[in-house]
Order: sequence, then C-alpha cells, then structure tokens
Amino acid sequence: QLGLLSGGCLEADIMRHARTVMADGQSKSITYDMQDEDDIAWQLGIGCGGRVKIQLDLIHRSSAYLQLDKLHQHLEAQQRAWFALPLEPRQATVGPRLYTQADVSPPFRVDKTRQIDDEQGAWLVTPIKPPPHLLVFGGGLDARPMASIANELGWRVTLVDHRCAYARAAHFSSVSQILRTKAAQLSAEILTSIDAAVVMNHNIEMDAQALRALVHSNATYIALLGPRHRCRQVLEAAALGEQRLPAKLASPAGFNIGGELPESIALATLAECHAALEGAINNKMSSLV
Repeated sequence: QLGLLSGGCLEADIMRHARTVMADGQSKSITYDMQDEDDIAWQLGIGCGGRVKIQLDLIHRSSAYLQLDKLHQHLEAQQRAWFALPLEPRQATVGPRLYTQADVSPPFRVDKTRQIDDEQGAWLVTPIKPPPHLLVFGGGLDARPMASIANELGWRVTLVDHRCAYARAAHFSSVSQILRTKAAQLSAEILTSIDAAVVMNHNIEMDAQALRALVHSNATYIALLGPRHRCRQVLEAAALGEQRLPAKLASPAGFNIGGELPESIALATLAECHAALEGAINNKMSSLV
C-alpha cells in the first residue's frame, strides 16, 4: 500500500474492492455516503461525514500502466504534469491522458483536482507537481531537523555550506545533495530549480551572500533565521532591499508556535513554508526565531 485515500477509516473496505478489480481486471467505482443511514460507511460508524466517490483502476501492461510510468519520468525531471483519468468515457478505447506544460490547455489546466467534461466523456483531472525543492544555507546543528523534517514531507533538499566543519554527510543523510560552495558561486540551474530557501548560516556576511544569490531564484518562500534587527543588518551587508527578492522575506522565520529548540524552529519554519507554497499563508510570523 502506498499512501492513503482517507484518514485510514475506509482503507480496509477499499482494499477489499481493489482485490476484485485485480481479479477481474474491470474498473470499479465505489461510493461512501456517511450521511445515508443505509450506506455501509454510516452503519459501521466510519468516515468523517460527507460523501466520497472513489474509482479503482487496474495498473497493468494491458492498461499501459495508466501512463503512470511516463508521469514518474516527468516528476523525476522536476516537470509539472496534468493527469486525466476517464470517469465515464463515451468510447471503450478512451484511456488516461497525460499533459505537460507544453501541451496542456484549458479546461484541463487546473490548479486543483476537478471533473472536466468534453466530447469524449467525463474526466478526473489532477495537477501533478514535483516535490518542492528546498535550499538550506548553513549546515549547523539546527539545520539537521530542518533537513530531516523536510525530507519526511517528501521534499527535495539541497544543503549549501562551504565550511569544512559543517554540513557533514553523516549528519545529513536525508538531503538530496550537499554543495560545498559559497552562495555567490551557485549555478543558475540550482537557483531556478528551487521553490523555497531557508538561510541559517548564523553568519551575517554568509547570510548576506545567500540573500544576494536568491535575488536570481524562483523561490516562493525565503526565510532568514534570527530577530528582525539582525535581518536589517544582513540586508545592509547585502546592500539589498527586500523588494528585490522574488518572495516576501520571512524574518523572523516561521509561525509562532512557542518553540525555541531546533526541532521546534524547523517545524515552525517548514509549516510557514508549506503554507506559502500552497497559497494558504494567513498567520503571523514568530518573534522567537
């Protein structure tokens, strides 16, 4: 089993239905209505209310693996895609569609999963994004939980620190790569591939270099650890105005969750980062980190 369709309350029954799909090779649609007293979900007291409709399809050579192998290739290449699964095809030969940035067009270019109807039938269209790419400047002790929690979220993490005593591979086994370079020497390929950055060198000049480098990035979220007065010092050392950064500078970094230890700071910062990446940011930043 990979992932969840509910919080865990429906999975056992879904697996029972999935076995029938695997046995006869026929797609199957199942519905759980937690508001209907005659529905099995209501009778068993499972679910969290509402109505859930789930389609089960066989992943097999005969179904061209639902093009999931091609979708995986796009994700490995850090490319966005849109996966369209036929719900009620008007022709038996209609199969899943996979669109890329180059060929997707309205109405299939959606931001969230939607049902779309066209001349060939009804489609469940899901936007597929590569895992967020987080760039962490600084390989100190407090960067360890930052990297490990981001990895638990499924994010891709790149760590940057040229100092020989920092960012040791044994302490950062979860990161995708460790770059032994100064921020000013980062390639355009790295900077344009990131979604977010956390600056935590604990060195004003190194932090200033990091912010200068991030001017050329595509980051949606940029955080600088430390109090606001230190942020002003770093910006002054960088000879940089905040407006030149591609995203609003989160400094102090993170939501105010009342924590002071590295694990709490990492949690607060990554929670704020997650909200920014999902367009859901609406809380104040902490005055603690």
